[in-house]
Amino acid sequence: MAAEADIVISAVVVWEIASKVNRGKWPEAAGIAATLNESLAEHAYIPLPITLRHAHVAGFLQSRHRDPFDRMLAAQAQVEGIPLATADPAFRDLGVSIVW
Repeated sequence: MAAEADIVISAVVVWEIASKVNRGKWPEAAGIAATLNESLAEHAYIPLPITLRHAHVAGFLQSRHRDPFDRMLAAQAQVEGIPLATADPAFRDLGVSIVW
């Protein structure tokens, strides 16, 4: 999908940031959420939409981790064959290659 130096941003990331800001769970990210689309376009990141294949894999992941955002990110990383940049230890149980 992407070259080694390309940075892919999942629609899930935008969705999760917006959801957390909207619910007041991450007020510090309000500025980021307000300009996220412009920032992503400015840096020419590659957008990764959610596909039916991603949804299928996320639904069948064999893990006790239940966060739907995390499961979708893990499924996208698996399907697309790209590593996931995260410091969240929960992804270790989701069978993805992690960078960070």
